[in-house]
Amino acid sequence: MRINPAFLFAALVMVAAGCKPGGSATTTNAPQIPHIKELDIKDTVVGKGDPVERGDDVWVLYTGKLMSGKTFDTNIKEGGVPFHVTVGTGQVIKGWDQGLPGMKLGGKRKLTIPYMLAYGEKGNQGIPPESDLVFDVELKQILKKKDAGIINANDVKVGTGREVKDGDTVIIDYVAKANGEEFDTLKDGKIKIGADEVKITSFDKALIGMKVGGVRDITIPPMLTRMLGNEKLGMNVGVWTVTLKGFGK
Repeated sequence: MRINPAFLFAALVMVAAGCKPGGSATTTNAPQIPHIKELDIKDTVVGKGDPVERGDDVWVLYTGKLMSGKTFDTNIKEGGVPFHVTVGTGQVIKGWDQGLPGMKLGGKRKLTIPYMLAYGEKGNQGIPPESDLVFDVELKQILKKKDAGIINANDVKVGTGREVKDGDTVIIDYVAKANGEEFDTLKDGKIKIGADEVKITSFDKALIGMKVGGVRDITIPPMLTRMLGNEKLGMNVGVWTVTLKGFGK
């Protein structure tokens, strides 16, 4: 029996290509990148002060990327506002709730998050199903849980004359800011201390002890400022810089 050399050569080519004589080419799936198994936390810059704990309010700048390096979300841009979250309360993905504790003010952290601690099997807008994610996070502000309902007053300038006391009527100016941006002002406002004339509970009591001509920064947490419903303020710490103009009747 004689074998046609041309036929033999053609058959060998088909076998080498993963084909069967008279059949079609077989296909193989591209290799899959294995999923990460657990949350990975790396501090690139260690901040200062008290570490973040469950229940603390934090404000962060962040960039979120797929494992391919493609950015799907960021608030690091011109005019970007830090994102607020109460840590460990389920407001965000589990990878954040578990990955933010321990950060300190000014710190930067890289979180590499397995998909089951991110958006799971379904994914989210711009995030494919079963996507492991990488977040670069910078802690810009922290409010400890124990301070969540406390108003802090700090004298920038001490005035002269008698001090404001409960029951006094005072005349004040103020400029209110959040994240350094002005959102409210008042000129020659008249307030009676202790009369609950102000929407923010105990704001008037923070004026007690001021003297005419004095300037005081009053820092108010979101738990109290949210009753204002101010869109510019949002869920941010507000700082009211108050000047005592005088006493009224």
